Amino acid sequence: MLGLRTPVLSHLIAGAIVTFALAVQPQPSRHLQLAPVGRCVDDAPRHVQVPVDCWAPTTAYRANRFQAAARALPSQCSDASQLLRQLDAAWLRGMDRGGDPADRLAALRTARELDLVFGGMHADAIDDAMRGVISRATVIYIADHDRDAAETAVQTAHLLGVEDASVRASEHWLATH
Repeated sequence: MLGLRTPVLSHLIAGAIVTFALAVQPQPSRHLQLAPVGRCVDDAPRHVQVPVDCWAPTTAYRANRFQAAARALPSQCSDASQLLRQLDAAWLRGMDRGGDPADRLAALRTARELDLVFGGMHADAIDDAMRGVISRATVIYIADHDRDAAETAVQTAHLLGVEDASVRASEHWLATH
C-alpha cells in the first residue's frame, strides 16, 4: 500500500511545482523589440521599442504603404511613425531594380530589421529581393576589396540558401585574402 502512495504523492508534488512555476512567469512585454543588429537608415537607434498600443498592422502596412501607415498612427506614437518612415525609405531603395546591388542589399537588410519591429509581415518579400541581389552585391564587395561587407554578404547568402558561382568565388576570395 505504501508503494502505491509514494508515486502518487510524488506526482502530486511535481504537478504542484509545475503549476506554481507557470503561475509566477513574468508577464509578456508590452513592447515589440528590435535586436541590435546592423545599421539602420538615417542612423536610427539600434535598440528600438514600439509600444504595442501604437501598432496594429493596417491595410496600408500590408500594402507596403509605410508612409500612409505612419500618418495613420496617433501623435503619441512618434517613434513608431519614425520607424515606418525609415522602413519606407529602405523598402523603396531596396526594391528599386535599377539601383546599385550593394546599396540595394544594405537597404534590404535595414528594411528587414525594421519590418521585424512590426512583426515581420514582409520578411518573405524582403528575403526574395535579397536573394535576387546578393550574388551581384558580393561581386561588387570583392571588386572593392571590402572584406567585411563581402563576409556579411556571403553569410547572408548562406542563410538565404543562395549557393551560386558568385558566392563560391567570393568565399574563395575571402579564404585566400
